[in-house]
Amino acid sequence: MQALVGVVKLSNKEKRSGELLDKIEISIEHMSALISEFLDENKFCRLQANELIDEVLAQISTLPYCKLVQVSYGEDDLIVEANRVRFCRMLTNLMENSYHAIDPVTGVIRVEVGKKRVKGKPMVCFAVADNGKGMTKAVRASMWKEGFSLSGSYGLGLSFVKRVVETHKGTIEVESEVDKGTRIVVSIPQERK
Repeated sequence: MQALVGVVKLSNKEKRSGELLDKIEISIEHMSALISEFLDENKFCRLQANELIDEVLAQISTLPYCKLVQVSYGEDDLIVEANRVRFCRMLTNLMENSYHAIDPVTGVIRVEVGKKRVKGKPMVCFAVADNGKGMTKAVRASMWKEGFSLSGSYGLGLSFVKRVVETHKGTIEVESEVDKGTRIVVSIPQERK
């Protein structure tokens, strides 16, 4: 793709076209970096937890459920070691599942960032909660299995969530009550400042 942009730039002398091609080239480089990071699930970097939430909100800003999301940010010093692309995708998957479970008029998706200790270790918690349909015990028992879906999808979203959490040496807690809603809390180790 980048070579194609280069060829078009050489053959096109118009200033406006050149500016547009520069923007396309930057976008291609950014997409290439995202694809590389997505494919390399072991590529981690230090990230501020609230910045991860901001990135997810930017990614979903054009989606129909964006206006239904309410965020409670954590303290500014909550640092994690994470694969930015995969972790953001994991949070987006949880929000999309919430969206499919709620009423589009009265539904709410809450995203919260906090901290707690698990077996004496400091953890950063990312919670996604909704006031939707909730899940039965049977559904909760099967929800992480690849291919399991209640919405007619391929059933890859929650198995991906589980893999990402495991890769980040984290934990997942699920609380759900039929006709009341669901709350999923992903906790990963907190890094020192």
